[in-house]
Amino acid sequence: NDGSRGIVEVKKAGGVTVAEDPRSAILWAMPENAIKTGYVDYVVPKEELPGLFLKLVSGVRS
Repeated sequence: NDGSRGIVEVKKAGGVTVAEDPRSAILWAMPENAIKTGYVDYVVPKEELPGLFLKLVSGVRS
């Protein structure tokens, strides 16, 4: 479960974590496992990922 461990490590290092909404994911179990860690900051459908990333890199938090 490398992805889930990675999410935890990113949060411990002060990073922001994002998961695709499992309902829009081809492999729903991957984002579901990340979300279950409790360390995911944002869960969004795949269509909203580009906009969220733009907000995050520009420093705007919602």
